[in-house]
Amino acid sequence: MKKPFQRSWLLCCFASSALLLNGCAMEPYGTETQAPIEDINQPASSPAHSHTMHSNTQANDTGAPAATDDAQPQPIKNPAAANLLNEAAQARAQGDYARAQTLAERAQALAPQEARAYLELSRIYSQRGDSTHARQMATRGLSVVRDDPATERDLQQMRMQ
Repeated sequence: MKKPFQRSWLLCCFASSALLLNGCAMEPYGTETQAPIEDINQPASSPAHSHTMHSNTQANDTGAPAATDDAQPQPIKNPAAANLLNEAAQARAQGDYARAQTLAERAQALAPQEARAYLELSRIYSQRGDSTHARQMATRGLSVVRDDPATERDLQQMRMQ
């Protein structure tokens, strides 16, 4: 093979493999499942209340679910994004904001519907003193958050700062 053709062929192979790997890292479109929604107007003795409640709710005196302030965030579905966000949080805690931002942006690119990526970016921008970008990231996170009251609450707090 001649040099120019060989170089073009190698670049084409590299680009194809990068696209394939990126596709493997993303969740297929339309595979999100939502948790069933309870009807809080039904009496406690009805079958709808016979299943266990979500970990972010607790029963009050009437048997109806009540939100708790200490609700834990939902686990991140994409393990690669979860690892990147953990590393970003550690880097932020150590004051390495450039590394933290790079890691959080990579996580956001891997899982664009993951609200916790936007929350981490919002925290990074806030600690850097960039409140405008911090609020923008919190607003973007609020637009994608689903079934995660703890993350939604944190995003709302970041948006108000």
